[in-house]
Amino acid sequence: MKFFSLFLLIGIGNCLATNTYSQNKLFTIKSSQKTITEVFHEIEKNSEYIIFYMDQLIDTNRTVNIHVRKHQVSAILDQLFAGTDNTYSINDRQITIYRKGEQPTPQQEKNKFVITGVVTDSQGESVIGASVRIKDTTNGVITDMDGRYTITAPGKNSILVISYIGYSTEEVKINDRRNINIRLREDTKALDEVVVVGYG
Repeated sequence: MKFFSLFLLIGIGNCLATNTYSQNKLFTIKSSQKTITEVFHEIEKNSEYIIFYMDQLIDTNRTVNIHVRKHQVSAILDQLFAGTDNTYSINDRQITIYRKGEQPTPQQEKNKFVITGVVTDSQGESVIGASVRIKDTTNGVITDMDGRYTITAPGKNSILVISYIGYSTEEVKINDRRNINIRLREDTKALDEVVVVGYG
């Protein structure tokens, strides 16, 4: 197993009951002129929430001012979408953004996929801290000490994007699979560039 220096963000413990997570998880954010995307990242970085949305339904480059102190995530979302035609629903740790009057149906919620797998290198060794995300969303995770990951995708047409420094970025379509193991290939050019920077 390869060991890398990691800066891992530790989310709230699993000891909280699932059905009370949104009531117990509180945020303190004071941000000015942040884009919607940046606020989404802030929410996901500091919690176990996963945010789903379609790019064409929301202006993620719109800037906002968010000021909350020890409030639930709903207070942030209310500020984000005040005066817009967007709204949201919260189901456990999943937040879905949609247009008002077009709330996701139970079938759409059912179509979400929970994907698990292991990321390894060309020698079959676990890659720790690799980025695994859903393409064109803010939804992403990093692999654990065994190279394992778990991520929720909005549907079978979603694409996984797997990356790590020194390796070529891989894109994999989910299709109907629930377990996807990824083998990364070394990017010789990227490694050479790292060496040049490191030694001047």
